[in-house]
Amino acid sequence: MRNLLLFLAKYGHFILFLVLEVICFSLIVKFNDSQKETWLNSVNLYTGRIQEQVNGVNNYLKLQQLNDSLSVENAQLLQQIIDFKVNTKHNAFQNFETLDTTIHTIIPSRVCDKTIRLRNNYFTLCKGEKHGIRKGMGVLSKDGIVGVVKSVSDHYSDVILLIHSQSRTSVSIKGKQYFGNLVWKTNDHTLMKMEAVPKYADVSLADTVVTSGYSTIFPQGVSVGKVESINAEQGGNNYEIDVRLFNDLELLEYVYVVGIDQGLEIKELYSTKKKSN
Repeated sequence: MRNLLLFLAKYGHFILFLVLEVICFSLIVKFNDSQKETWLNSVNLYTGRIQEQVNGVNNYLKLQQLNDSLSVENAQLLQQIIDFKVNTKHNAFQNFETLDTTIHTIIPSRVCDKTIRLRNNYFTLCKGEKHGIRKGMGVLSKDGIVGVVKSVSDHYSDVILLIHSQSRTSVSIKGKQYFGNLVWKTNDHTLMKMEAVPKYADVSLADTVVTSGYSTIFPQGVSVGKVESINAEQGGNNYEIDVRLFNDLELLEYVYVVGIDQGLEIKELYSTKKKSN
């Protein structure tokens, strides 16, 4: 109590001054229309700015939830596009059009961890077997292919990237029906080699390279990259083509895991077809 009395004795005059100022200000605003309008406009302006900052903070905190929601929507759209391509007349899957169920499953996932600068590079995805991911599924992004699922746990998956010494992907030149294998032989994580393309092939710089569809991992026609240079193998019959990837794997944060629901059945059809030939 003594401290309170000492405080009031020391600062009482100043506190009384502030109280009277507030009363006078409120009377001026209340009984003068012009001052009242100015005050309300000023209050609305500053409260609007404060609310904008608060909303900005809230939106930032919700970015993860928003990104997850958008990735799910993008996965649904991607699945519709792929299913449409599969069910058209001219495609690499026309032998399987009689299947009753949708051929492809798209599972969006965030990238938890990655290696890019090694000889054998991997992604770790934040989803696993409990989310429907299985070993051998293909992984895409909005710009092209990423890799293949190597192993899964309940909640995580390891993906062998295109930039891996053991990676082999069947690709083709868009619109020209020339096929080859996409491999990584450089130190550049955006530059691949397309091998086994015959020298008589009509290949040009800036041609687009896409997935061939000759596998149960990736659907046909998914973008991969562009032809950057064309080199003839010494003493061989094939070109070795440099392909610049559309994907920059180092920047990827979200990907889509693609599963062919009838993968085993498709493999059996391929095997039967080969035996009959």
